[in-house]
Amino acid sequence: MLRRRKKKRKLKTWIRYLIFALIPLAAFVWQQPARGKALPEEMISHIQQGIDSGSRYALFRAASEFLTTWPGHDKIYWAHMAMGVYHRDRGDHEDAAADFARALSGNGIPVELAARMHSYLSLEYLRLGRDGQALAETVLACRMTKNIEELGYLYYQKGHLENRLKKFREAIDSLNSGKRLSPDPNLLAAVMLEEAYAQQNLHSLQLAEMLYREILDKFPDAQGIAGVAQESLERIRMVREMENRSSREVSDLKKILEDERRFFY
Repeated sequence: MLRRRKKKRKLKTWIRYLIFALIPLAAFVWQQPARGKALPEEMISHIQQGIDSGSRYALFRAASEFLTTWPGHDKIYWAHMAMGVYHRDRGDHEDAAADFARALSGNGIPVELAARMHSYLSLEYLRLGRDGQALAETVLACRMTKNIEELGYLYYQKGHLENRLKKFREAIDSLNSGKRLSPDPNLLAAVMLEEAYAQQNLHSLQLAEMLYREILDKFPDAQGIAGVAQESLERIRMVREMENRSSREVSDLKKILEDERRFFY
């Protein structure tokens, strides 16, 4: 009887030792992805390939797998960004803006990637008509980006938004910064068009006319831009004609009043 008890006691002790030994192994196995699932680094690579190739299916698949398999991973912002690009390309701008904002809410995002996401979010807000929010995101992107060519585009985007918000003097400053940084002739033409629009709204018709003529001279083949410049020059001509006509009418009225004064006195 005593032997049996000792044997039972030993068996229980061994079972306890075995359980305690297996707990770390079970925890390690639990943390591993299911068989056939990619590791986070592989998923990030798939996401980057999907963005570069423009494949919506590849993006959606990689992002969904990342979000499902590694929801608490410190690089989960890649998955949210991928979902944002996927929704943007489908035209779902509300969802895209939410995805980019979600990506930016995390920690540890590399500065250049954060700058790109602020730029993406700005464009989604612009498409949704939220110009104030779009401008705020563009300002953040300008502060973060180190790529000179991208910075030139961001300053153009900032000037465009400031024009939309009727901040014409600020727009001119931003556009001049973009002009200095941008080597792309098509972008340079767009920057000059926005600057001419700002000058026109500040009633600097001479400066606006000079910029429109420079666009037509330097960028006659710029898609859509040369046509807008030509139309704007025509409007300026009409405004000047109206101003001249008004000044002539005022002069004629003064003459009539002067003649009436002579008649009565």
